[in-house]
Amino acid sequence: MVKTKRTPAPPQQMVNSIAPLGAQRFYLPIVALFSLLCFFPSVFHSFLNWDDQLYVLNNSMVQTLNGNALVEMFTSTFDGHYHPFIMLSFAIDHAIAGNNPWFFHLVNIILHAFNAMLVFALIKKLSGNGFAAFVAALLWAMHPMMAESVAWVTARKDVLYGFFYLASLLAYINYLEIGKRKFYFIALLLFVCSAFSKEQAAFLAPSLFAIDYMKGRKLLQKKVILEKIPFFLIALVFGLAVMYAQKETGYIKPLSGETVSFANRVILGSYGFIMYLFKWIVPYNLSAYYPYPFDSLKAAPATFWLSVIVVPLVVFLLFYLPRKSKELTFGLWFFILNIFVMLRFLQANPGDFYIADRYMYIASFGLIFIVAFIVKKIQEQKKNTRNLLLFGLILIVATSATTTVMRVMVWKDSMTLLNDILDKHPNAYTALNCRGDLFLESGNLNAALSDFDKAVKLNSTNDRAFANRGRARAMSGNMEGAMQDLDRAVSLNQKDPANYVNRGIAKDLLGDYQSALADLNRAVKLQPSFADAWVVRGDINSHTGDFQSAIKDYNQALKLVPEKASAFAGRATAKSNMNDFNAALSDFNTAEKLGLVSPVMYYQRGLNYYKMQKFQQALQDFSQTTKLQPSNGMAWAYRGFANYNLGNYQQAISDLDQATQLNPGFDLAYAMRGMAYIRNGMASRGCADLRVAANLGNKAAAAEYERTCK
Repeated sequence: MVKTKRTPAPPQQMVNSIAPLGAQRFYLPIVALFSLLCFFPSVFHSFLNWDDQLYVLNNSMVQTLNGNALVEMFTSTFDGHYHPFIMLSFAIDHAIAGNNPWFFHLVNIILHAFNAMLVFALIKKLSGNGFAAFVAALLWAMHPMMAESVAWVTARKDVLYGFFYLASLLAYINYLEIGKRKFYFIALLLFVCSAFSKEQAAFLAPSLFAIDYMKGRKLLQKKVILEKIPFFLIALVFGLAVMYAQKETGYIKPLSGETVSFANRVILGSYGFIMYLFKWIVPYNLSAYYPYPFDSLKAAPATFWLSVIVVPLVVFLLFYLPRKSKELTFGLWFFILNIFVMLRFLQANPGDFYIADRYMYIASFGLIFIVAFIVKKIQEQKKNTRNLLLFGLILIVATSATTTVMRVMVWKDSMTLLNDILDKHPNAYTALNCRGDLFLESGNLNAALSDFDKAVKLNSTNDRAFANRGRARAMSGNMEGAMQDLDRAVSLNQKDPANYVNRGIAKDLLGDYQSALADLNRAVKLQPSFADAWVVRGDINSHTGDFQSAIKDYNQALKLVPEKASAFAGRATAKSNMNDFNAALSDFNTAEKLGLVSPVMYYQRGLNYYKMQKFQQALQDFSQTTKLQPSNGMAWAYRGFANYNLGNYQQAISDLDQATQLNPGFDLAYAMRGMAYIRNGMASRGCADLRVAANLGNKAAAAEYERTCK
């Protein structure tokens, strides 16, 4: 009898026996599901004043999805970047859901879930181990450092470029495995899409060599090199476009004047590299902003020089590891290739940040691949040891997911995020600027000024800090200090239209309308798509009585941003002053529906109702004004006038008491209170008020006094 030789199971099948084959079909949906669940709370979050307003709410390309906007997306830079796919994705979101933040957040979460599945697919292809890919993809998807890229709307750049980047790598691997050229061209097309989403995509080109290495190809082979030329050419084109964009906005500064020395850049780069690794391994004290750990314009403290040791250590590992482990070499190379240019070796501006969690979104794939390799090794251990180690992995995944959910909640609104940054980094002047803005919007002038004072003190070359403090000083009545700050902001950055807008607002408050208009003309010339500039110019024209020009400016703002509530409110005021009351009312109501809550808007709509003799509606708006702005004497006066016309004489007297205390020289308030006293049977008090009004120059009050009191 001939014995049949038993063929042993391939090593990979034996390794994978830790999980039943039937369970492996659920790896991919589980990765997607947990990715969605971990970040789902962000669906209920709001937009932030941490660039969301710049990229979405006040961005004319996003607010109007039409042919002109599409052309602008692909032919212009934005905020020092060239990423038309980001503008297009936001515009599509807006076209579907308007300015509802939940939809923008949902798209980020869905993209991240797709990316987690792509990470799983890539690791499985590169390692040949489904369970290791499953664990690694879960850890990658739910790592706390991912919170910034997913929970922040503006970080759509990371999840979108990441999607195309990972898909391009997968197509390239298919090309290597199957050999069909179509996969090569698909990889190239996906790379272009990734580059249209974020400039970091350029580092896919050198990363392909790491893929080649992992797949056992000879890197110096002619075919291998020629295949990369189209990728490197595309990377070069997009790299030059970004350099141009950043030079135009001042992100890239010449190596002269106030700049970070070469020595400090070496230290910041080395220290940043260490901190990326440390925070990825131990995600403690994460922040949306990491200011330089020392004054970059002075010699770095001696302790930071120790970080430079990391550079020769990494070089040693890159030459040593290939003899020990292909997987470790690939992981480290991939990480370095995708994080190196984000370090501060090449460019560092004074007062900037030195690391950012979002920069790890793709770079961390290299580190998570190393984790997959470790998991694979764990599977090869004896059963007892393996079970203990796997229990540890489960604990790590659960802890990571919990920490990530907590980190996501930090991004729920602007104040929560900014307080988190400033609790960890009290000297983060960028966060102080943004928090000061929030205080300013809520009417807390003292808190706003305190934050702006600190921001100016921390960085005396930052024009935004001076511009913001100038606005706050103007609102507090310190016009001399406001003009000093606003002039300083313009001198620091003459290319920022916002500086001219802010100075124009201050000049408008001073009654210097012609000079204010000159600043606004400069702003709209610098940036014709700046909707806020058109709104403010409309306000100034309205204040000069040129209501027709004001309406043209508001119309231009609405052409750029069709849901610009302040433009509707301004146009309504101009129409009301032209006695077009019904059209004005329609615009006022639209502004309110768009979410504008402003004492000025309620006061102006109240005046519009008052002129229409709709006193009950006027009373409601004036009441809302006094609630939001108790110091508005005119609102108290007109609330009193409305109550008088409704026959509520006692309430009218109470309102006009407030008005005369806040604005003692307002003759009409005394006259109307006098009439309310007389109608309420208190003639002597009424006559006294009429006499005061007459002495203030009110001829109608003088005539009424002669007729009633003598």
